[in-house]
Amino acid sequence: MVALLLGSACASSSTETARRDGATVDDAGTECFLTLCGSVCVDPTTDPSNCGGCGRSCVVANASAECIAGECAVGTCTGGFRDCDGDPLNGCEAMDSCVAGAACETACGSTGTTTCADACAPSCAPPAESCNLADDDCDGQCDQGAIPGCRVGVHRARGEGSHFYSTNLAEASNAPFTLETADYFFLYAANVPGTVAFYRCLKGNGRRFYTTSSTCEGGGTSEGILGHLAPAETCGATALYRL
Repeated sequence: MVALLLGSACASSSTETARRDGATVDDAGTECFLTLCGSVCVDPTTDPSNCGGCGRSCVVANASAECIAGECAVGTCTGGFRDCDGDPLNGCEAMDSCVAGAACETACGSTGTTTCADACAPSCAPPAESCNLADDDCDGQCDQGAIPGCRVGVHRARGEGSHFYSTNLAEASNAPFTLETADYFFLYAANVPGTVAFYRCLKGNGRRFYTTSSTCEGGGTSEGILGHLAPAETCGATALYRL
């Protein structure tokens, strides 16, 4: 019985095409319906040693070679190298320097974590948002979301002839004050870098005013710190005009 090898039409080591009746055989006497290179029957569409023709050997830098449809191609890259441009002429041309988990600088300037899902184009995953007057997660907003202890709500009430502001809801809701709006605005609860303390001051005539001056601008007595705010426009914050 004659063994049949499936593939393209068989040609001898010259350019002569063999007949389908098995006129061309290899050293073992097997009919070759692929390509006979010397005395070996090969498939020039997949054989990296005879890729596209006899004796056409594929050599790929920093990688094993493959033959796909008669053309040399990059196989498996040698450890430490990557094929980032898909060009078999330069093989695996790029050094694999990606270190997963390493610290990196994100697009918004925060410190993120290197990811190597695509070693040719490592990415820097941003951290979760924290309370620091900055955009950590690169979404264009600063300190957004429920960050425990980050901000304190300031309630607005009316009484004693003027508006009254307090972080104590009970204080703003009881006589002599009447609550107008809970959480009228928010301040940073702690002294985050880039912020200053915001004081509530009592004048000698019983009126109150609010300032960043720890001495109440020399015109009153401090009733304490309500919270902290940025003294300049920062990260899209809303201006707090004189209260």
